[in-house]
Amino acid sequence: AITIDTASSAGENIIVQAGAFTANALNALFDITVTSSGAIAAGSATAGRDIGMTGPTLNLTTANAGRAMALTTTAGNLLAGTLTSASTMTLNANQELRFTNATSTDGHLDAQAGTALNFTNANGAQLSLRGATIAGGAARATRGNTGSDDSLRLTASGAITIDTASSAGENIIVQAGSLTANVLNALFDITVTANGTGTGILNIGTATAGRDIGMSGPSLTLNLTSANAGRLMALNATGGDLVVAGDLISASDMTLRASGAMRFANATSTGGHLDAQAGTALNFTNADGAQLSLRGATITGTRARATRGNTGSDDSLRLTASGAITI
Repeated sequence: AITIDTASSAGENIIVQAGAFTANALNALFDITVTSSGAIAAGSATAGRDIGMTGPTLNLTTANAGRAMALTTTAGNLLAGTLTSASTMTLNANQELRFTNATSTDGHLDAQAGTALNFTNANGAQLSLRGATIAGGAARATRGNTGSDDSLRLTASGAITIDTASSAGENIIVQAGSLTANVLNALFDITVTANGTGTGILNIGTATAGRDIGMSGPSLTLNLTSANAGRLMALNATGGDLVVAGDLISASDMTLRASGAMRFANATSTGGHLDAQAGTALNFTNADGAQLSLRGATITGTRARATRGNTGSDDSLRLTASGAITI
């Protein structure tokens, strides 16, 4: 084991190889590299270029890299406070990954946990978060549209619970057993796939996309205040019910599908076809589309309107049910 209070290199690098390593402060003009067969515990690490640490477990209070940062645990948890890198940041934990604030100011923040991933703030020009479960505050892909893929990706086999997810330049792409989010905001597209074998529950406050919104799963319960797509919207419950509490708005086509029942409050396609189809009952308050098609075993609603004037195309209102229609 190596136990030291302060290690500094004024002109080059710090290179550590140990059975276990504990340090209060590490400071190098260029790089810091720590490789340990035992636990690593460090208070602060500051490098003008790169920081790399690998060990069975890792506990790091603060770290600041002038270029890239790579932290890896091979057999246990990775626990950190505030992490900052100018370029790419890679966090890879064999088990739990937990950090307070991680920021890659101009690179890809790529964080992967073998079990739970927990954080307060995660920021990267491009951002990828993966774990068995994910729980966090704000996840932001911060770089504006540059022509490269600067999307925000959240991937978990279980539940994802997050306050805010935003992509300033590209897309938000979510794959999860379930998703709870207060705010989803993307310059381009929002795509959510509930990949659990049971009910895919989506509890979403607001979802806003400059282009398309697509959400699918075996069955979907969308508890949301509002969803607004600058282009298309498609919600698809492939094995059950589609339930939406709140307003759905798209500038172009809106497609709503449920193999079971469908229920929504207000759905509006301002310049396209609103096409809603339920395997059983379709219930709604208001449905508006330039062209409007509603289908179900039964249909019950308050108001259905095909809003576009005669353009020479077929902008009709169609209501189709094998049972009763009450409107």
